[in-house]
Amino acid sequence: MNATQPEPWPPGNPAVNLPRFYAFQFLTNLQLWLPIWVLYLRDLRGLSLAQIAAMEALFWLVIVAAEMPTGAIADRWGRKLSLLLGAASNALAVLIFGVATGYALLLLSYLVWGISMTLTSGANTAFVYDTLAALGREREFTKVWGRAQAWMMAAGLLASLAGAPLAAVTNLAVPVQASVLSSVAAAAVGLGFREPPRLGSAARLAYGKVLRMAAQHALRHPPTRAMIAVTTVFGAATTATFILTQPYLVDVGVPLALLGLVLAPVQLASLTGSLTAHRLAARMGERHAFYLVCMLYSLALLALGAAVSVWAIALLLALRWSGAARLPLASDAITRHAPQELRATVASAASLAVGLGTALTQYPLGLLADRTSVRAVFLVLGAGTAVLGGAALAWWSAAMRREQAALEPQAPLTTRAP
Repeated sequence: MNATQPEPWPPGNPAVNLPRFYAFQFLTNLQLWLPIWVLYLRDLRGLSLAQIAAMEALFWLVIVAAEMPTGAIADRWGRKLSLLLGAASNALAVLIFGVATGYALLLLSYLVWGISMTLTSGANTAFVYDTLAALGREREFTKVWGRAQAWMMAAGLLASLAGAPLAAVTNLAVPVQASVLSSVAAAAVGLGFREPPRLGSAARLAYGKVLRMAAQHALRHPPTRAMIAVTTVFGAATTATFILTQPYLVDVGVPLALLGLVLAPVQLASLTGSLTAHRLAARMGERHAFYLVCMLYSLALLALGAAVSVWAIALLLALRWSGAARLPLASDAITRHAPQELRATVASAASLAVGLGTALTQYPLGLLADRTSVRAVFLVLGAGTAVLGGAALAWWSAAMRREQAALEPQAPLTTRAP
């Protein structure tokens, strides 16, 4: 096969990948433990916030170690295979998490979970982008990826509404154990995926070469390098807020049975952010859209740190909307610049950077929450994302301007007649 000719599709309609991927996203994220998992670890398993943060740090260190090797699996042997392995290992991780009674087994569940996440990340964006490219619709990536994120948020919304009441009438372990079923169902849906066609040379790159070339692209392409920095800052902050939201709500007086009801509009705000990101970019331009959502995110964190009332929950809407809107914008900014044969591995490089930043920050932030308050951590995160995230955004914006200027045709030099 010629290196520039695409591989043929498997028999059948390639467009079925999109609705099946939406279902995959929904089922993977229909995790009934979402509204109570920190309380499950703290109140049922007896862990402190610092211990929970330490497990999160381990989780992200696993991601740092495995992200690019597993991303290269998707580039070398197929996006579908990587997604299936990710779904199967996710089901195993949830099972261990739900039956573990000691710290060692909980750590094991986090280890398996980290590997599961790396098998899925990178492969998922490459799978969607390559499907759209083969259909001649790659310009729709931000919109389609936003929809996929919205299905993920919808699953979180449903899980929030059902998980907390289920825990209230049974115990905190039941929602975790019941979530194994949806993880298994996600793997079953993944069996129906059709591997997107790639250039003939893409499938023949050696595994080690995929890793080397992807690392070189991520390090040497200035807009990609800068956007990875933006993603790292806000990604690490997002993980911390995810851990601390439940204790924050309990601290301001929300009872366990109502946690899901309170979190439902927050999940709905996330869903809306994912769905509207492409419209925001189309109306304002990519650069201004990034500045808007990142500035709103930092301001919401600062306000949460200053607020002491239950009505501060409204600020979580702004926080989750802006965080969700950033994700498809960042995924598009990284994915569209990556060569097709390296797409999954380059996306994994971004996740690796987020994992490293998260691993380094979660335990200190957990200690700060234990020794001071959750609100103090929100203040630190707000200031950090404003300063570091703002600097990274300015770096990315300058890199994009330089790249666009280099691509613009130069006006021919003229000489004035004597």
